[in-house]
Amino acid sequence: THLINALGLDIPVFVLDTGALHNETLALLERTQAHSKAPIEVYRPEHEAVIRFVRERGQDAIYRSIDERKACCEVRKLEPLQRALQGQRAWITGLRREQSANRGAVELIDKSELTTQGRIKLNPLADWTWGDVWHYIKLHDVPYNALHDQFFPSIGCAPCTRAIAYCYYMVDASRVIIGSIFAGTEHLGLGLEDELVDAVREHRRRHRLR
Repeated sequence: THLINALGLDIPVFVLDTGALHNETLALLERTQAHSKAPIEVYRPEHEAVIRFVRERGQDAIYRSIDERKACCEVRKLEPLQRALQGQRAWITGLRREQSANRGAVELIDKSELTTQGRIKLNPLADWTWGDVWHYIKLHDVPYNALHDQFFPSIGCAPCTRAIAYCYYMVDASRVIIGSIFAGTEHLGLGLEDELVDAVREHRRRHRLR
């Protein structure tokens, strides 16, 4: 959003409000909307669909299994995302290769949706590192989510993510893996279970931590 405004690009911005975001995230959204030259449209899940999900599966369904969490994401994130992208020929994301092994092959111009959805996905930050992001934030005084200062490296819905003890671990000389732990489980938000757990164990071994 900051780059779009700084370059004066005529590109509308959309945000997904799942109805379960942290207060800090909502505060950042309000601040961004107040200062953005580009219009920011907020997409929310269908109210009846959320009510039906809770009624049929329970308020704590996401803590029972990964399948339940995926079902919740379908209602709260994927359906609003499809509405936001309807009729669009291209969209821009902030995906970065460094974020996870699953995103290691993210392309600057992703045409995987071109045949099925008729649009391309642009990932201009694909080769940015964690350091690049924070350098840009500090250099341009970009507002950021206050939860990052509380050891939330990845921030999603409030019931699903929480702070972790260490924000990042060097797995090798060229790659940093980052993840947020789902509350009440050992599942990681970015699919980094094995690598992050191994990194934690190695860190504790080296520093003789329990």
